Amino acid sequence: MKALRGIALAAVLAATSVAATAQVAGAGTAPRDDLACAAWASFSAGSSEEPEVREGFSYAMNYFLGRYEGVAGESLGRAFTAAIEAATLDQATFDAVDEACTTRWLAFLERLDAWSDEAEKARAEAVP
Repeated sequence: MKALRGIALAAVLAATSVAATAQVAGAGTAPRDDLACAAWASFSAGSSEEPEVREGFSYAMNYFLGRYEGVAGESLGRAFTAAIEAATLDQATFDAVDEACTTRWLAFLERLDAWSDEAEKARAEAVP
């Protein structure tokens, strides 16, 4: 599990210079924000020639698509295609989406790492 998170984190860090923040990812976001981040991840995965980077962005895409469908209560369908077109309209738009989504994705990975560390600690303490 840590290897997959490591690949995902390295992929995102390799593709961007935005630093992770301690904010809770997704707080105050609407389903359209999750869809925009899924589009960002899909476009970024398709734009990379490095397998690890593509894999990391694929994880991000699935995370944000799951959030979207869970909150919106609908399948992504045409909305996802429209979100990709909107996120890649021009460089300035993509840069804004990139910054927002990278911050949210890295915050999620940090929470996942913290949970994993706690679970490993609890497992080690439970072993006689």
